Amino acid sequence: MVDYPEMPSKVLNAYQVYLFTHSLTETAKEVGVSRTTLHKWKKQYKWEERARDHLKKLQKDAEAYRKDIKQEHRKMVRFLIAKGLKKAQNEELVPKSITDFLNLLKYELELEGERFDGTTIEINTSVPLELLHKEIEERRLAVEFLKKKEELEGKNE
Repeated sequence: MVDYPEMPSKVLNAYQVYLFTHSLTETAKEVGVSRTTLHKWKKQYKWEERARDHLKKLQKDAEAYRKDIKQEHRKMVRFLIAKGLKKAQNEELVPKSITDFLNLLKYELELEGERFDGTTIEINTSVPLELLHKEIEERRLAVEFLKKKEELEGKNE
């Protein structure tokens, strides 16, 4: 970034008003100096260059902040997916619907910059999503069936 000349308080005040109004006429009325003086200050203290550099810095800071937030969200999503899969493997969690899991996957893909139409996920696999969903639903029904069968057999003994 360029070193700019330090602005006296009255010039700084005028600069801040100018940034808000983008008008020398409005700024002149607000701070009580002539347009000619403002024009001189604008050139002498490089108001346009300052504003452009400040905007670039804000954009850079915002991009860095956005990247940090995305990274934190990735960590959370991956943690939730891993925890859910572990509980499912230990049969502590029997999903009634794959929708929540798919929403987490969609969110993770969004964080990675992938795009989808909102109703399907493009996954690089030989199994279409509909078949995957159908298989998971069949397995869920089979687990429910086995649990009910065990309950009935336990009552009959």
